[in-house]
Amino acid sequence: MQELPTPAEALAALKKQPGIDITKQQPGTKIIVETDNLIFELKVIDPSKGLVEATSNSPVLREPTLGQYLRGVYVLDASVGIDHWIGRTMQMFIRFRNGDYLTGPAVTASLYGPGWTYDVF
Repeated sequence: MQELPTPAEALAALKKQPGIDITKQQPGTKIIVETDNLIFELKVIDPSKGLVEATSNSPVLREPTLGQYLRGVYVLDASVGIDHWIGRTMQMFIRFRNGDYLTGPAVTASLYGPGWTYDVF
C-alpha cells in the first residue's frame, strides 16, 4: 500500500505545477476555473488583497459576489495550501461576508484580459 506524501512533500510538488497567483494579476482580469463539477468566473478587483468578484453555476454564487480569495488547498490535507494561488487539483478557498466557500478540485484555469487569453492548465 502506497503512503500519502508528507505535508512538506505535497507542498513542494504543488509548487512545481502551473498555477495562478491572484496577487500578480491586473485589476479587471477574469479567471475562469472549472472544478470537478462547477465553473467559476473570478474577476480580480484588488490583487494585493486577493479581492475578487465571483460568479458560478453553483446556486449560491449565481449573482456576482465580492469575496477574498485566500488560498489553494491540497485536497488530501487541508492544512497544506498556497496563499492566493489557484492550482491544478487544488480546491479554492474563498471568504465571503456571510461565510467561507471551498470548491472542488480545479481541473482547468484560464486568464482573460482585454484582447488576450491564456490557458494556464
